[in-house]
Formats: sequence, C-alpha cells, structure tokens
Amino acid sequence: MFGALCVSILKQARICEKKIRPSAQVQVVKLWKMSFSTEPSSRGEFTYIAFPDKPTYLSKLNRNCAKENDHCAGLTDASDIVSGDKGHHTLLVIQPQVSDEDMVAKYIQTGVISQRIIRDLPADFPGGFSLCYSSSSNVVKRGVCVYYKDEERDVILPEIKRILHGQNVRSYFRFSNNRNGRFKRTEHDTTTEDIIDEATYCLSGNQTQSAIFSVPDFTPVFNDYARTRLILQQTSDVPEVAELLTIADRLIPQDLNVQQLQENMKHPFVVVEGMDATGKTTLTKILGDRLSAVRLYTPPPPIEHLRKIFDRLPELVRRAYYSIGNYIVAMEISKECQERAVVMDRYWHSTAAYGIANESSTGDLPRSGHPVYQWPTDLLRPTAVLFLTVGEEKRKQRLQGRGIEKTFEERSLDKDQLFRQRLCDAYRRMENPSLVEVDASGTVEEVVKSAIEKLTNCGVYVPSDTHV
Repeated sequence: MFGALCVSILKQARICEKKIRPSAQVQVVKLWKMSFSTEPSSRGEFTYIAFPDKPTYLSKLNRNCAKENDHCAGLTDASDIVSGDKGHHTLLVIQPQVSDEDMVAKYIQTGVISQRIIRDLPADFPGGFSLCYSSSSNVVKRGVCVYYKDEERDVILPEIKRILHGQNVRSYFRFSNNRNGRFKRTEHDTTTEDIIDEATYCLSGNQTQSAIFSVPDFTPVFNDYARTRLILQQTSDVPEVAELLTIADRLIPQDLNVQQLQENMKHPFVVVEGMDATGKTTLTKILGDRLSAVRLYTPPPPIEHLRKIFDRLPELVRRAYYSIGNYIVAMEISKECQERAVVMDRYWHSTAAYGIANESSTGDLPRSGHPVYQWPTDLLRPTAVLFLTVGEEKRKQRLQGRGIEKTFEERSLDKDQLFRQRLCDAYRRMENPSLVEVDASGTVEEVVKSAIEKLTNCGVYVPSDTHV
C-alpha cells in the first residue's frame, strides 16, 4: 500500500509539473507543528504544539475532573497563535488513518498522505500550515496542522474539506480557544461537519523534548548505516528508492570496516559546513587549490539525479537518502586520501542539522549531549570540520547576487528566522567531531586567513599562496 501511495504522489507531481511543497514551506511568518500523545500513565492524553516561538502542551481533562479549579497555565505560557496575541485563530489537526501495523511503516505512510494534502493547498492559502505528528504508546503518525483566523473560515474550510475528500480523510479535529487556558477539541465528519467526539484540553506549563527525538525509530538523524537501509527498505517498492538501494549495494561493501578505512587515510580530510550563501563553495575551492586536494560534495554524482524525488518525501525518508550519500562518498574519500587531501562541501553534520531543525521548534531542540549530535560509529571521520557563519543581511545580499533558483533550505532560511536559529544551534551542539566556527562575514582574504589558522590548530598544514 505504501509503495502505491509514494508512486501516486510522484506520478501526479510529474504529470502536473507541480512541485510538492516541503513541510516547512509556509505562506505566513509563523510555522508550527503539533503532536498529541495518549499515555496509560497519570499524565493521560495531551496535545503537544511545537510552535516555533514556544512549544505548548494541551493536556486532556478527564470528563469527571474538568472543573473550574483544575489548574491551567496562563496563556502567556503559550505561543502567540495560542494566546490570541496574533488574533483569534482556529486550529485544525488532520490525521490520516492507515491500516499497516508496523510502527515505522505507519509513520511513513501517514507522512506521504500528509505531503499530498499540503501539496493540494493553494499557493495563496491565507492561513498557516505544516506537517505534524501524533503519538500513542510510542506509535507515531504524521498529520497536517492548519490554522486560520476565524473571519477566514468561510473561505478556508470548504477548500480544506475538498482536499480531505480527495485524500479519503473522513474526519478532522478542531481546537477552539476558550480564552481561559482551556481548549475545546471537537472531531468533525468531513462530509457533514457533524461532531463525532469532543473533549476539553487544559494548557499546561510543561515543556519537554519533541517526541520525534524521544523515539529513536522516528528520528530523522542516522547514526549508522544499518538503520539508514532499514528505513529505505520500508519504501523499496518505490522505483527511485529501489534504484538508490541498488546503487548503494554496488558502492558500499557489506563488510564495511570504517576503522580500516580511517587507517588507510594518509592525507587530511577537511569538511566545510554552513548555511547557504556563507561562502562554502569559495572557501572549498581555495583550500582545495592550496592543499592540491580533490573537492567532493554530497549528495555524490551516482545518486544526485534522485535528489528532487527524495526532497518531496517525508523528512525521515529524505534524510535517509542524504545519509546514504554520506556513506557512498566516504568510500571515495578513503581512496583519495591515500594519495592526496580531500576538501568536502558539507557532510554528515549538515544532514543531521537540517533534519533536527526541520523536526523541532525553538524551545524543544534536543539537549546538548543527545545521541542525534553524536557522529555515526561506522562513517569515515574528517580530520577537521569548519563551520562558516555570517550575519543575515550579508547572507541575503550574497543570495541575491547568485541569480539562481533558491533551494528548499534557502527558502526556509529566508522565511523563518527561528528556523535559522535552530539550525545554528544544532550545528553548534555537534560532537566527536565538533565544528570549528569561522566568521565568514569579512573579505575573502580575511576568511581564508581565519580558516587556515583554525585548520593549523587542528593539525592541518595549508601551504601559503600569494595569489589569494
């Protein structure tokens, strides 16, 4: 069933020449994600809203205990969207239902359906929307969260219902703010709008880590090759996924021995990381010339043609693609470093950092020391990793000077300042190896000088060049 869903979404995109909008691409300043979890513990059922400005808990109240004296946190503890500071909004949660019993398959299947719903929303959609996730007893499913101002209901709701009919989604949840720290949640029939179920939720002051990073099966960060393959095998009936696995089997040995690969390296392996338009390409070229090194990048050429396909799939599958690319290019790096140095434009750190930033909000980024920041045990380790940083105004000026179409990440960085902050924070929390930060806001000569000093401190000698 899952393969058919993926094939369908990709075929429709090709026929219509209509790109599937990634989960983080929104038409408003605020992007938000939501999860709700039912637990058998005393905490009961709760709704977790990971707004970018402030994560929020909405705990379900037992019908027999929903009294006025039950404690609810003040609305000042919540996001601006929840508190009403940005106007009174209606919150909708659309949760696709699938029959697969496998936890990971269910998560990916609901993610694919959710991508289709997001794709069908009009480009000029006046509200806010994002992919979301729900969990119950560690079973995580993706969904779609939509919010809009009450006065836009007559325009927005019919459009949403039309889309849900097309995707065979039979009901949706509506959260209404009672303005006292409580929310009424009603489940509505998509066709009749009849109320199927209702419950009361209480705004809680609790803050914790996003569930996606609490359940390893669903984390979009890959710390070993085996899990990368496992996730992709869940979607192997999609032609492009099958092709990716075939290429990986040809280029990555089954008896992968990273310790031996590491010992074979006789020359430095330097990685340059950073956001788009921070000067990575310029610095890798100069360092490559100075070190007489080969310059590599990821995703590598053998799988680069599949990139646009995977960028349209759920984050978990998408990051598995980039993870495979890291292992493929590691084979080439190990061979090259026996004869000469290698300078790399991005590697594992960026794969992990973007996955973390896309699946978290400002207040629930995984804490320092979390496993998502740890280098994979079976991936070739670089000699040094430079992290280029630059002020936002300078970065935007450089983007404008490119004159080329922006990437998905560039659009996300432009739209959401808090996303940029999460991304930088994720980079800075990486360990073993950590990144060495380089201020890239100066002239080319200044940046190169600073980078060389940092590399020298890491034991990498870079010859001088009077032409720089």
